[in-house]
Amino acid sequence: MKKLFLACCAAALLAGCAGNPFNRYGVPPGTSREAVLARMGQPTRAVRLDTGERLQYSLQPFGQYAWMVDLDASGRVVQSRQVLNAADFNRIEAGKWTRDDVEREFGPPAMVDSVVSWNGPILTY
Repeated sequence: MKKLFLACCAAALLAGCAGNPFNRYGVPPGTSREAVLARMGQPTRAVRLDTGERLQYSLQPFGQYAWMVDLDASGRVVQSRQVLNAADFNRIEAGKWTRDDVEREFGPPAMVDSVVSWNGPILTY
């Protein structure tokens, strides 16, 4: 029984590592848009930026990852980063950011809800 438990724990750990495709591939600066698409597939969403384009890869609602791949005007990766973390969420400026701002920075929410005591949507990441 102990061996079965340890085997299940090991399998769960491996499954957790396999669930994030950026862990396997990485997207270094300078990578072309075509190479990103070949490695990662179609993004959840592509967003126009002043400086180029952002490819959003959201693994929600079951994966706790949302990767933003920023491309310059020539279609080359400037940076890629996982944004579902406290440091990025702390950048939100209450009363200033719009829903479009939040979705541009974090991708689509895992869930949109509402409650009677709040006038507006509640975005859950």
